[in-house]
Amino acid sequence: MIVSRRRALLWSALALCASFGAAARPAAADAERPMRIAVIGDSLAQGLGSSLAMRARQIGRMTVLSAGVQSTGFTRYHDLDWRTKLQTVVTERRPDAVVMWMGLNDFRSIVDPETHRRHEFASPDWVRIYAQRIDELIDVVKTAGIPLYWVALPALRDETNNRGMRTISRLQEERVAARNERWVPIAQAVEGPDGSYMAYLPDTGRGPRRLRADDGAHFAEIGYRLVADLVLERMAVTTRTAAGG
Repeated sequence: MIVSRRRALLWSALALCASFGAAARPAAADAERPMRIAVIGDSLAQGLGSSLAMRARQIGRMTVLSAGVQSTGFTRYHDLDWRTKLQTVVTERRPDAVVMWMGLNDFRSIVDPETHRRHEFASPDWVRIYAQRIDELIDVVKTAGIPLYWVALPALRDETNNRGMRTISRLQEERVAARNERWVPIAQAVEGPDGSYMAYLPDTGRGPRRLRADDGAHFAEIGYRLVADLVLERMAVTTRTAAGG
């Protein structure tokens, strides 16, 4: 991916994003307020929220609620029930769009809330409960009539963990597609041509730049900016399509 091209695409999307959803706001006062984007998920969402907030300051007429919580996930509802958390965000903050990025901590067993049995990662019962929790989050935004943008999970440096991450990301994508929500692929921006882990961006005349954090899972600042741009571009495409453009 050529970084300059991504920036050009971003700026073409900003005007659309600035007015995204305004026509759907019934009250005159709401029509004047900035577009609100809520970013939810784990530590990936925290980094993405910061980069989207930076873009929002550049765009104007947009605010970002960064509601990511570190060390949470769909397998850790004993720490934080994300359905309840998202319902609170939707009810109290009234976002115009929700961006979801979570799964980095989900390489673990899951406890069935009804039987209290523990199911191993990727087993049939694990998949059933995990998919149900995805659907519950989607139900919250669908009930509220809010568009959802679900970000794909990235490749990881550790190959064993990477195989698990691919399993999780495929399951998330399947449920998002089944519910007719918006999937945001990121591989073209942050992975090698073969989908492999990429620690640095290719040298495009400015020298290699660090894309990923030292832990092999999170991103460096430029990586989060690239993902933020992809989210905004996806919003712009959605807006243009809805408008018949």
